Amino acid sequence: MLLALKPVVATSRGGGGVSPAGAKQVDVFELDPQRAQIASHAHVYATVTFLPPSMHTFTAQLEVAVDGVSASKAKNLVFEVSTACSSHVTFW
Repeated sequence: MLLALKPVVATSRGGGGVSPAGAKQVDVFELDPQRAQIASHAHVYATVTFLPPSMHTFTAQLEVAVDGVSASKAKNLVFEVSTACSSHVTFW
């Protein structure tokens, strides 16, 4: 199985789309592992780490695909990963 993170850029309408080729995008998410094998009746964990360079909202698509199977025969599993940094801090 192949795992990939694709940055998402916000549009003026508030939605987002996968970053086009050539768009400047900062990689704030790290994914480990990027390739895995799952044995019968087993499971695999993937870890997404967030490393923000500044205070903004960051979004990416986590896509999981079966290695060696064409897209026409199998659908990829896609999740949205999103997080926001805030300068607002409350102390109790």
